[in-house]
Amino acid sequence: MPADIEKRSIELHDVPSAGAEEAQRRALEELDDASFDWGMVKIIMIAGCGFVADQYNLFAVSLVKPILDAVYADQHSAQATALIGAAGTAGAVIGQVVFGILGDKLGRKAMCAATMLIIIACTMGTIFASPLLAGLSIYAVFGIWQLMLGIGIGGDYPMAATISGEFASTRYRGMIMNLVFSGQGIGRVYCGIVALIFVAAFKSKIIADVNALDSVWRIIVTFGLIPSVVALYFRLRMPESPRYKMEVEQDYAGALKDAHQLHHHDGEGSSSAGSLTVTSISPNPVNEKTKEQKTSMAEFRAYFSKWRNMRKLVGCAGTWFVNDIAVYGLGVNASFILASIGFGNESDLYSRIYHTILGNFYLLFFGFLPGYYVSAFTIDRLGRRTIQLWGFAALTVIYVVIAAAHKPLEKSPAGTIVLYILGQFFQNFGPNSTTFLLSAELFPTRFRSTAHGISAAFGKLGAVIASYGIALLIKPNSIGVANTIWMLAAFMALGWVITWFCIPETKGVRLEDIDAEAEKDTN
Repeated sequence: MPADIEKRSIELHDVPSAGAEEAQRRALEELDDASFDWGMVKIIMIAGCGFVADQYNLFAVSLVKPILDAVYADQHSAQATALIGAAGTAGAVIGQVVFGILGDKLGRKAMCAATMLIIIACTMGTIFASPLLAGLSIYAVFGIWQLMLGIGIGGDYPMAATISGEFASTRYRGMIMNLVFSGQGIGRVYCGIVALIFVAAFKSKIIADVNALDSVWRIIVTFGLIPSVVALYFRLRMPESPRYKMEVEQDYAGALKDAHQLHHHDGEGSSSAGSLTVTSISPNPVNEKTKEQKTSMAEFRAYFSKWRNMRKLVGCAGTWFVNDIAVYGLGVNASFILASIGFGNESDLYSRIYHTILGNFYLLFFGFLPGYYVSAFTIDRLGRRTIQLWGFAALTVIYVVIAAAHKPLEKSPAGTIVLYILGQFFQNFGPNSTTFLLSAELFPTRFRSTAHGISAAFGKLGAVIASYGIALLIKPNSIGVANTIWMLAAFMALGWVITWFCIPETKGVRLEDIDAEAEKDTN
């Protein structure tokens, strides 16, 4: 038997007698020493499919809104259209906080499945939405379903972040979490492709009767069920996070078994000869201290009462807040960008809808998507903090250029689109990716989901401000486009400052070391 395999071999018939510390050490070895294998790919699929579903549904709403306005013109108003956009965002804030807390209280696995069940149920409700209830328009019914859908989507943020970070090895953690987060881009591109196919397929019917679009938007929403069902299948079969089992449940035997089977594809109960064998395990009894950890917020308050820990939460929440102002600020301007290059300003309804979808697809494919993958394949070498600082600096410069050259750019569609695509690239090769990672890496296991949910919720609050505040500010009777973009540049500079003073580097930092530091702060 090779020496390295012999060294890893251990028989655990009764973990308490063999020693909980030994089981914990072996479980952490299984996690931290793992190569990029099929187990890692499964984690990306478990968490990433959820993000594909999340962003498909969110992006579908932006494509469906002009269709609803055309089909239900008699019920349309500016307030009604704003309602269905705001509902999903409001639901996401609720879901991020609530499921963040529940993920630490009840475990990662159960809450991962619960968020997907909510998304599936509410997607089906949206598909069959109609103005059937007395006094409720299609916008009101659609908005109610979007509010509940947003709760599921918001809840998926802390769940996807914690499971991908806690299952990953230290060496590949940044890449794995970034690939999970890139499901956002895949979901949007997937939605754009589906929308283009079915709008084109119904072309003759749409030209003959605008009401044909009512079937189109329902079909577009329906295709969001595919990644949701795939994600639910994988999440129902996934084990609980081994780090959560050890740190919160103190089930070292179960953690060891799950960590080993993830990377060695063994059958139930025991592994193949020559590797780690785990049979007839009785999990450690959960003591009273553990129960208190799972049900009391006293430790949470004790941990964050220390400024060195609160500073990290302020840093994560603050940078996510200003980042989403930029992300959604660019989104608000997308229609102006597309119009400047001839997309979405056609006279007939079919061409206007089709080319608006096509233009959004181009922007996503050439700007939004590449940034994810450049980040994923460099983040474990360059570091999270470094990329976040670079991203905020680049976005500050881009916004300054757009604001300072606003008048000349109005006559230069090519220059406008290049700057817009660069802005999208440096969002994802920058703070849009790193805020997701850092909020899951900087905090101990038993507070990780809650802290990530709080940080993500602040991000969504920034999104609300950008989506609705900026839309008002860019109007001619307000401060105008140029001054609004100057303001966005200031927010990006603020993000750089917050990162510099509040965010430490997590490249190469083991999550168990963060847990050990937290133990000192809460005892």
